[in-house]
Amino acid sequence: TVTFDMQGGRGGTLSATGTYDAPLPQITVPGLTGYTFRGYYTRPDGQGTKYYDEYGVSMKYCDFDTATTLYAYWTSNPYTVRYDKNKPSGASGSVTGTMDDSSYTYDETKPLSENGYQLTGWTFRGWATTPGGAVVYEDRQSVGNLSATAGATVTLYAVWTANTYTVE
Repeated sequence: TVTFDMQGGRGGTLSATGTYDAPLPQITVPGLTGYTFRGYYTRPDGQGTKYYDEYGVSMKYCDFDTATTLYAYWTSNPYTVRYDKNKPSGASGSVTGTMDDSSYTYDETKPLSENGYQLTGWTFRGWATTPGGAVVYEDRQSVGNLSATAGATVTLYAVWTANTYTVE
């Protein structure tokens, strides 16, 4: 009997019966939000012998003759944050400056890039998650888990407020 320690995952096969010197049976792999399943191994850290691939297919013939536990190995999903200058419809000038995309990994927190955009007559207030939205994130705010999907791109939109002046 092979018992599967999903290490936080859910929904996969709990155990299977293997026959010595034959491939292990195909299984259903677990899922874990923000992570990609990489297979089942003899050690919890993804080291040791890999018996199942990321699809639940046997990678090796059964070579044990006692009950065994195999451990799921997960990697955090990477995603990208893209910064949109989001020029207000009432602005007469152009937004200048540039900002590169930022790379993030699920379950890791790090600050957003410092705003690199300028708009004459307007003040940058922070970042929204929609073009017409309110500020959700401040400049350089530490964020994490903006997406759980591997390879996703999250777009943040600059929020601007028109400057006011007193004429005397």
